[in-house]
Amino acid sequence: ETFTDGITSDGYYPDCWPGYDRTVRMSQVQLGMTGWGPILDHTLQLILESYRHYLHTGNDELLQKSYQDFLKFHRFSLGFMDKEGLFKVENLVKVGVWLDHTAFRKGRDRRCPYNLYYAGMLENALAPICDHFGDVSLAQELRELAAKIVAKVKEIYYDEDKNT
Repeated sequence: ETFTDGITSDGYYPDCWPGYDRTVRMSQVQLGMTGWGPILDHTLQLILESYRHYLHTGNDELLQKSYQDFLKFHRFSLGFMDKEGLFKVENLVKVGVWLDHTAFRKGRDRRCPYNLYYAGMLENALAPICDHFGDVSLAQELRELAAKIVAKVKEIYYDEDKNT
């Protein structure tokens, strides 16, 4: 719950709020002292886990409290879509995409998995949360966006000949 209290006016969460290093980095990234701002992929998991909490407990208090902020984060994220219809993962200025730095040493290597992660969050958490609150048309819009992202990832990254 503490994590969900920390959304910024821009629409992103400083991940493990109110972690000291995260709040310090927010100003450092503005001054160009670091290339690492708050980590966007942590918010994807926050939304997924918030929905999972509701599914396991039936308690939607956290969703009620966070719903508009989750939508605000999604609107913020749309600003990082590139001309191909995928989310950028490099040179985001205020924020960053972490994923796994051992497996994905170069930023560009995170583009495919981050977009699949985002599409999964839309399909398996944010769209169902919208349904829960009666925003059926928005839920459908999010599912369509998820499908477009997956289709574009497959078009760019999937090798039919190698089945990979």
